[in-house]
Amino acid sequence: MALAGYFLPVPPLPVAIAILLAGAALAVWICGEAEKELGHDAHPIVADEVVGQSIALLGVPHDPVSFAASFVLFRIFDIWKPLGAREAQRLRGGWGVVADDVIAGLTACAALHVAWAIGARLLH
Repeated sequence: MALAGYFLPVPPLPVAIAILLAGAALAVWICGEAEKELGHDAHPIVADEVVGQSIALLGVPHDPVSFAASFVLFRIFDIWKPLGAREAQRLRGGWGVVADDVIAGLTACAALHVAWAIGARLLH
């Protein structure tokens, strides 16, 4: 997702958030339907990953290092499941499938922005 997103035009933040909200709602439905056939949060279900990684990319500079850092942080937080993500995964249907990735994406986004802020202060 991060690689594909790199080649897309960067929308203004309010537009990006609106697209993410619509995409998350669609992902909840898609994932809910998919898990009826494949099981809860089965590996072939990836709409949740698209939403989470997209959130992790909010406000990220359009450069390969930032996109790579966003991807790595999202994967770490998606595996670690901090801040209630593990509990959110237990929600019914598509909600549980998508919620943990939303939390991982928000955590990755916050961590990246905090790291940049600290780095900027150290350099000045």
